[in-house]
Amino acid sequence: MSKPTFLLFTLLLLLASGCGSSQKATTQTPPPPAKEIVQVEQDGARPGWVRKRPIDDDYYIGIAMIEKRPGMKDYKDKAFKDALSELCSQIQVTVNSNSYLITINRDYKFQQDYLSSTKSSVNTNIEGYRIIDEFENDKEYWVYLSLSREEYKQREQEKMQQAASTAVGFIKQAREFTKSSYYPSSILFYGKALSAMRNYLNQAVEAEIDGKTTLLVNETFSELQRVINNIRIEFSDSTQELKFGLPINQRYAVAAFTKDRNKTKLNDLPVKFSFVSGKGNINESIITNNQGRGMLSIFKLTSTQAYQEIEAALDFEKMCSTDTSWKYFKPFVSQLSIPSHRMFIKVIAPKFYSNSSEKNLNSPLEESILMKHLDKRMFDNGLQLTMNKAEADLIFELTSNTQQINVAYEMITCHLQFALTIKDASGKPVYSHQKNDIKGIRLKQQEAGIYAYKSGIEYIDNKVIPEINTLLFK
Repeated sequence: MSKPTFLLFTLLLLLASGCGSSQKATTQTPPPPAKEIVQVEQDGARPGWVRKRPIDDDYYIGIAMIEKRPGMKDYKDKAFKDALSELCSQIQVTVNSNSYLITINRDYKFQQDYLSSTKSSVNTNIEGYRIIDEFENDKEYWVYLSLSREEYKQREQEKMQQAASTAVGFIKQAREFTKSSYYPSSILFYGKALSAMRNYLNQAVEAEIDGKTTLLVNETFSELQRVINNIRIEFSDSTQELKFGLPINQRYAVAAFTKDRNKTKLNDLPVKFSFVSGKGNINESIITNNQGRGMLSIFKLTSTQAYQEIEAALDFEKMCSTDTSWKYFKPFVSQLSIPSHRMFIKVIAPKFYSNSSEKNLNSPLEESILMKHLDKRMFDNGLQLTMNKAEADLIFELTSNTQQINVAYEMITCHLQFALTIKDASGKPVYSHQKNDIKGIRLKQQEAGIYAYKSGIEYIDNKVIPEINTLLFK
């Protein structure tokens, strides 16, 4: 091969090799079609956090989805609430071993009830979360919330310190009221201190008070208990003898004073009254006067129980419920020893006297029917029958008669009329009842009248006795 021919062959070979290499590169990395990119955007592809839930140890995360339904307008609000609830569920609420919650009660259920309440408070008062993203198509709506664990911890620490500072101020005021023996305000301000710390009763929060570092909640309860322990409430006469079922309108003195040697009279102290056993109508509470005294009023005993008790106790709730978040620490107050005193009542049955004039077709009955039945029912109610009208607490007077109304198909109809009056010992009427048309139907006239009396007994049981029971026991 001549030299010019060789050079030409070599040149053609190089050109062929270069063209082959260029075709190979084009085949390996083709550019993405522009049409495909546009199509992805129009489809609204699900973001990564929808396809797979993110995991981040530095954040609390809440993600929720709501399926859209025709006419649903609040789907975003529903999704937001669900996401927030999920986020909050990751926040742990625990009990510190030195907290007051452990100190007063190691019962598991008691602790769980408080933790549940605290958890609800977290859900209600959560702050600092952010909406990271939202995704929506024709069928679904998604929302993604996030809260920095560190920011949440710092924010809660600041809240706790602020609450502790507020509580310390209240405790100092409570101590001043204690020194001046004005216990209502002393107790109130201890209540305010506990109210300020209501979200931290499960924690061992330390604070400095008058140069001494202490567990704040524990110290508040301890000082409150010392104040309460120094209160004495006492009936002037702790034993009474009273009749049930009658108006009483008796008043009995109760006094409040300190247990220490000074026996300081405690004014403006709320005291509540309640039946420990038995039942009746009484005034529910009083506020002690400048002499530390008040009066229990008993209007009526409505129980036949032979021995009954009424308790006078410090009304802690009345002092604290208005100016504090009482419901949050009320369960803890039940663990405190509240000063109280009881009045013992021996119950006596009232006596009743009965008198009747009962006739059938204008002829006196040989033996009363209605009054005999009434006597039995009153005896069943616990009353005592007396033959001496002068010693009776209640006087029953009854008149009755029957008369023929008509005859139809040889059947005779009689009507019973009766009038009942009950008077008190002074002769004042306290109850009356009349009925004129109680039927009795029989073939014979006398039998029809007696049958009307039997129907009268049924009427008395259904109508009159309930009214008398209301008079005695309501």
